[in-house]
Amino acid sequence: MPRCVVSNCDGSGVHRIPKDEKMCQLWLKAIRRKNFIPTKDTRLCRKHFLESDYQKVSIYTGVEHQHKYLKKGTVPSVFSWDTQPLSKKAKAREKRLEAHSRKITQLVDGPSTSQCCEDAVTDEEDDDVYLIVSQHDAEFEINFDFPKNNLLSCGTSNRLLSTEQDIT
Repeated sequence: MPRCVVSNCDGSGVHRIPKDEKMCQLWLKAIRRKNFIPTKDTRLCRKHFLESDYQKVSIYTGVEHQHKYLKKGTVPSVFSWDTQPLSKKAKAREKRLEAHSRKITQLVDGPSTSQCCEDAVTDEEDDDVYLIVSQHDAEFEINFDFPKNNLLSCGTSNRLLSTEQDIT
């Protein structure tokens, strides 16, 4: 009997990887094996599927199945790495990804009000206050204008310094 292709699994493989390209890619992504090329003999065992992933009754006859058949569109979802604690390397990667997400959010949303109050530069000639905040790939310029009627107006512009980076 073929072995299960999932790392650190000792089960006997029963389920073939689907021939449909999209489903095949989903299964390969789920099993997390780098540079893995499936063959016609590639199998996964039942340990990687939930009980709800199986059809109980035949859709054609209405009779209960003697064997377990996966429902159409099912992707393996039960793996040992889901229950094991993260390694130091994996935790560090998650922290980096969270920090990167926060930076992207700041770039999209613009500078906070606390940043507006710091590092203001006054132009003595026209009584305007300018604030330039630079964050990695974007530069924010905030212009505070003090007209004669003592009302404060604030305008911002967001200029990208580099458009080569894809923010996704």
